[in-house]
Amino acid sequence: MKVTAISTSCLDYYHDKPKNIDLIRIKILIDNKEYIDGQDITALDFYNKLNNNSKISVKTSQPSLGDLVNYFEKISQKYEKVFIPTLSKKLSGTYNTIIQAQKMVKEKIKVIPYDTNTISFSEGFFALESERLFSKGNSVEEVTKYLDFFKKNNTIFFMVGCLKRLIKSGRLNKTKGFLGRLFRIKPILQLDNQGQIKIIDKKIKLDNAFYSIINNIRNYTKDKKFLIHILFTNHDDGLKNKFQLILKKELQINDIIEIPISPSIGVHLGANVIGVGIILKN
Repeated sequence: MKVTAISTSCLDYYHDKPKNIDLIRIKILIDNKEYIDGQDITALDFYNKLNNNSKISVKTSQPSLGDLVNYFEKISQKYEKVFIPTLSKKLSGTYNTIIQAQKMVKEKIKVIPYDTNTISFSEGFFALESERLFSKGNSVEEVTKYLDFFKKNNTIFFMVGCLKRLIKSGRLNKTKGFLGRLFRIKPILQLDNQGQIKIIDKKIKLDNAFYSIINNIRNYTKDKKFLIHILFTNHDDGLKNKFQLILKKELQINDIIEIPISPSIGVHLGANVIGVGIILKN
């Protein structure tokens, strides 16, 4: 069984990614110039561009049907099946495009997409666990059942510097987004286990926004064991370091994985984003 992930999984930035997990890469258009996520442009380069030019035009383009078909035909020479944990289909059309490609290559390889209902390194977690289980000889049914638990028991809490890109891309309700801009608040958002982004709190001061996220983490993880990682955009503005210190102190956690948000996600979030992914343990 071949396991393939999407570049939105942020596995480019995970130090222990298995070499045999391929990444289907999202295309990014920056002022009409095309880049391949994680290949032609890194997270650091991308967010530097956003910070240096407030008027920059950025868009994403999901993998083309032709590119997917070519990829599946290529790996069919070695594999009979490929399992693909994808980002939430409510946030992207990538899952549906894979379904289309699946039908076109069904005589050559069995393509098995799995909608994780999440994104970023939480999405990457599904690929890592899939690879681990398939390498042990587990069946598709066993792996899917195992992943279904985490699909229902994970979330992301995060804060964005500006709602403009989320509204523009259609990932957030425009009316709620307008209120956020009107009152110059710092919105706290959640990507829930249905794969949808929603505003769950609003704060004016940065520290209050941090503590709102922490309180949401406490409520979500009460009496449960969990995995946690920090997701972030900018690398050098102190936002991540300050949040990390508060997080470690308040939750009594020593080691937290830090994973930058891939450019293909950052296009829709903008710069100055900080948050956490929470995965409850079975």
